[in-house]
Amino acid sequence: MRMQSFSAAILAAVTIGASPALADGVCPDRRSEPRVAAIEAASSCKQADRLDKLCWIGAMADLSPARAVVVKCEKDFLTRLSKRGLARYESDRQACLKRYEGRRGSGAASARL
Repeated sequence: MRMQSFSAAILAAVTIGASPALADGVCPDRRSEPRVAAIEAASSCKQADRLDKLCWIGAMADLSPARAVVVKCEKDFLTRLSKRGLARYESDRQACLKRYEGRRGSGAASARL
């Protein structure tokens, strides 16, 4: 249930609209640093998320871009949360961290975002 709340918070952060540059569905650059720069420059959370998904390679190199998406989207939705909502988001985030604590692999590492 907590993961659903966490996922719902992230999904709630996604705004409508996508970049015409991403309309072709092709990743512009799969290297980590250019992906992070493009995500940070994205005009919206949804655009940043789409870019990350287009360029995902299923490896540790995905962690920095994924973190950049979280930061971008948190800027968008954390300011709209009430104190109670913010506390719930942080509680869910900590529960996720605890769940994957000590595990190896990119899935466990992504939980530390």
